[in-house]
Amino acid sequence: MYKSKRLYILSEKEIKEIYTIPNFYQEEQDEYFSLNNLERKLVFSHNSISSIIYFILQLGYFKVKKKFFKFSFKDVISDSQYLLMRYFQNEKVLLKNLAFTTKNDQKKKIIKYFGYQRSTKTVKDRLLRKIKKLIIIDTNPVYIFRELMNYLDQNKIISPGYTYLQETIGATIKEEKNRLILAVKKHINIKSKTSFMIYYLLKKNYMKLRM
Repeated sequence: MYKSKRLYILSEKEIKEIYTIPNFYQEEQDEYFSLNNLERKLVFSHNSISSIIYFILQLGYFKVKKKFFKFSFKDVISDSQYLLMRYFQNEKVLLKNLAFTTKNDQKKKIIKYFGYQRSTKTVKDRLLRKIKKLIIIDTNPVYIFRELMNYLDQNKIISPGYTYLQETIGATIKEEKNRLILAVKKHINIKSKTSFMIYYLLKKNYMKLRM
């Protein structure tokens, strides 16, 4: 059986909690799908009911997860029906999937409204520098991941996907591991029992990371 060589950071349950569409109870629907005056203006600038419902869905999910999701109305039937009831008195409307350009336009409006920024190449370069600084403090991948998520939240940056963070953290830890081992190996006498133990323990410590 194939076994992934990616760094283990989060359990499947933890990944789901962060990266999947929230499953709202009615009280949560009431809260996160409520619209203030400015949000109403943004939402109802769209003409079709399908566009309006989709906008409110993305807006509500973004309020909770600070990220966007790919979904169709069939994937979120309960929330879609709730919104039709709340804002259109349960009009019997066949909701149609939106064009990519419409969805992208809605995302841009939400990003601007909340003052967030996408994970561009420039942003990812900043994240890499942040990871390298965090590794100096602690090489525990869970610690690095949590600190990165805090950094993204504080700086209003939409998080890259889990796989990207997983691979980037793993590659950076491996790079630092190799750098330290080579540095120690270069400056110690392997023939010395004490020096050899230092080298051995350093190498063993990094090998404990689950890759």
